[in-house]
Amino acid sequence: FITNYSNGITVWCTIADKIIENFTVNLCSFDTGRMGIEFVNHIDDDVKRYKNIIICNNIFEQFGKMNEAMGISLSGYGENCVVENNILKAKTESSIGIELVGCCDSTFNNNAFIGKFKFFSASNDRIMSNLKIINNKMVEKYSNVETYIKNVKNSIISNNTLGYIRIINCDTLRIYNNYI
Repeated sequence: FITNYSNGITVWCTIADKIIENFTVNLCSFDTGRMGIEFVNHIDDDVKRYKNIIICNNIFEQFGKMNEAMGISLSGYGENCVVENNILKAKTESSIGIELVGCCDSTFNNNAFIGKFKFFSASNDRIMSNLKIINNKMVEKYSNVETYIKNVKNSIISNNTLGYIRIINCDTLRIYNNYI
């Protein structure tokens, strides 16, 4: 997927009583102007719009060429996602590698981040729970690269190599064996 001004894959999930299930993106390469993969659900309700999403073994090259962007964005209420074994390289410092806005019961494992940008941003007004952020690594060490965690509970952040972690309004986070 090569684009200069848009996303590689955009999945809209905003129709009432509809859900996107069992969606896999594997072994793809993205060179995008904005986002590599975006699941869009900007409706603030209690309806799960996506589940059983697998994003693995992909390369995200230079996302955010034109402005702040995300390599992978899971927006809105969803569950049972696995994001693992991806390589994310951002073009701009204001970009985010993996953005979580409402996703629960999901695992983010063994992703590699190359460049100076925010690796994870997990934030929403709704509480996100049961996230596992494990075995992810910053390939090049930068002192002011942030991982942002807000309104998350019952989750694990372990065995990662990350920049600093900013935590706001969280409950029962287990943070251990990280190199910061």
